[in-house]
Amino acid sequence: MEKEKTSPQIFAIVVCEISTPKVRGTWGNFVALGIFLGQFVIHVVGAYFTVSQTALIFLPLGPLFFILMLFVPESPYYYIIKHRVEDAKRSLSKLRGKKDVDEDITHIRQAIERQMLLAATWKELFFVKMNRKALFAGIFLRVSQQLGGVASFNIYTQLIFEKAGTSLKPENCSIIYTGICFVFMAIGSFLGDRFGRKKAYITSCFTCGVVLLLEAVYFYLDQEVPGAEVRRFNWFPLAGMISYVICSSFGLGTIPTLMLGELFSASIKTKGLTILTFVFGIMLFVSNNLFYLLKQFVGMYGPFLCFGLCCLVSSVLSMFIVPETSGKSLEQIQSSLETKQDGQKV
Repeated sequence: MEKEKTSPQIFAIVVCEISTPKVRGTWGNFVALGIFLGQFVIHVVGAYFTVSQTALIFLPLGPLFFILMLFVPESPYYYIIKHRVEDAKRSLSKLRGKKDVDEDITHIRQAIERQMLLAATWKELFFVKMNRKALFAGIFLRVSQQLGGVASFNIYTQLIFEKAGTSLKPENCSIIYTGICFVFMAIGSFLGDRFGRKKAYITSCFTCGVVLLLEAVYFYLDQEVPGAEVRRFNWFPLAGMISYVICSSFGLGTIPTLMLGELFSASIKTKGLTILTFVFGIMLFVSNNLFYLLKQFVGMYGPFLCFGLCCLVSSVLSMFIVPETSGKSLEQIQSSLETKQDGQKV
């Protein structure tokens, strides 16, 4: 793990590296949980202060974060790759809170040594089937997540409720929405491993798609059917978005970030994550602008219809693209990516 690559995605990877398979899903999802907590706090503060005042209030968090990170132990994977086994033992001992980590280090060392025997050039990322499957799965997860509206709905929360004409103030609705996001993402972090990542993601995409299509129907009737008495149901947009949060909390909102640290072998991980970081940034730009353009040229029902259909399509494609990683060690995940459905090596 290269020290200079710091981002929420890298933190998810480090968590995956230092956690046991039993708790990796729970702690790995805490990265996404922290993001939603931050959004909730900013919405609360932003409701009472101006944009510039809000920025000043949160300004000290950057330096504080930098200082605290100086005390965080480096990943034992990084130390083992650099042949610093004793440093790896000390790091893992601190991170897992136990003194005897010799057996854990041995397993990690054997896995890394096997993975580092594999070539790690850009060519191997695309032409070795195991790496290509991991890359394709990672790209699919990021694309399907953003085309499912996870980021867009957080950004345009106030606009959605303003257009819906709900009796609550839009800023209060956004506080409720992001607060519920945080609560259910926390619950989803503990439930995701119980169902398996693949099954959870399929179910989450499908149910999110249904909810978004119902939202699209509401906004379509409100905009295109003058005689429709939808104002009597002006509570529905908020209820629908809360339902969307519940459905996304155990899959669409958390699993793509979590699985970033699980898919790639140690030898090719930095290259694979470089591509996925670019994909994530591009899809954030695409999904947010897609929401805006569809709202402007079609109406508010346009983004919900588009994202809802994308979720339904993603739920089907997930059956064939997303690997099951729940309960497996990182080494076992790599072995499963090397194996076809019939058990033959790829």
